[in-house]
Amino acid sequence: MVFVNYPAFVLHDLSEKTLANLFWKQLEWVEPESYVADGRDCLTFVSRNAALFETVHQRLAAAIVG
Repeated sequence: MVFVNYPAFVLHDLSEKTLANLFWKQLEWVEPESYVADGRDCLTFVSRNAALFETVHQRLAAAIVG
C-alpha cells in the first residue's frame, strides 16, 4: 500500500487504527530505515535510527519555536 497517497493519513488518529496497523505491518516487512510523508495536516516521520529521529525532532521543534 502506498500511504503517501492518503494526504489525511496520520498515525495518531485512533479512528484510522486499521490503516495504521497496515502501515506498521508494511514497515516491518519492508524494513526501511526511515519513512517521511508530508500530509494534509502534519508531517509524519518514522525512523529505526533513534539518533536520526532525535535530531529531526529537535530541528523541527526549534523551527517551530524559532
